[in-house]
Amino acid sequence: MREGVKLPPAKGEKRVATCQQVSCSACEIRALMLFSGLNETQVADLSLEVDECHFPPKSTLFEEKKEGDYLFSIKQGLVKLVRHSPSGEKRILRLLGQGSVIGIELLAGEPCYTESAFAISDTYACQLPLMLVRKLEQQCIGIVDRLSEQWQQQLHFSERTLVELSTGPVRKRVIRLIRLLVEMQGNQYEKIWMLTTEDVASIIGASVESASHVVAELKREKTITRVAPHIFRVDKRALSRQ
Repeated sequence: MREGVKLPPAKGEKRVATCQQVSCSACEIRALMLFSGLNETQVADLSLEVDECHFPPKSTLFEEKKEGDYLFSIKQGLVKLVRHSPSGEKRILRLLGQGSVIGIELLAGEPCYTESAFAISDTYACQLPLMLVRKLEQQCIGIVDRLSEQWQQQLHFSERTLVELSTGPVRKRVIRLIRLLVEMQGNQYEKIWMLTTEDVASIIGASVESASHVVAELKREKTITRVAPHIFRVDKRALSRQ
């Protein structure tokens, strides 16, 4: 295990990301990741340069306007991309999960990250050196295709957020957001890592008070039920009737 990278503390607790070298050939979800199109020899070589990092909830993957040397490919977890306005207000632009690549603006010539990235849940991500990805772009057309897909998927999320999560009554917007979280995280037990009320409000463009009121209503109605800290079970039938 490599020495942890120190990250900003949250509520008095030091958040530390730990990174270690892993075998890309043994990755169980390689088909979903950026390097899925590489051959076995190329994948074996990656293990010498790619680290897998664990980011605890609320820890920072990278910060807006800071010079960037790495992209991150998410293996597990949920990450939010945040941008700050000149007045200091912050807005969550996108939520990204398994298979997503973040920091790809660096490949377009940006010297710095254009957003900040924070882990919402326990997140595991492959740390990809920028120079390595640029080299592979020239060697493998599959990498270019995968990166193009990533741009399109993230653009689609931004458009979906604008259309579905920023219009209509607050209750409808919260319900649409929960449906999106189920889509991104859902498993056979329909459990999700629920966002904080502040994050819900930021994404749907509502006040914290309004978002909190709706979330409380959904809890009372048993549409969402807390089963562990931050973990909620979603009643999909009840959700579909909303």
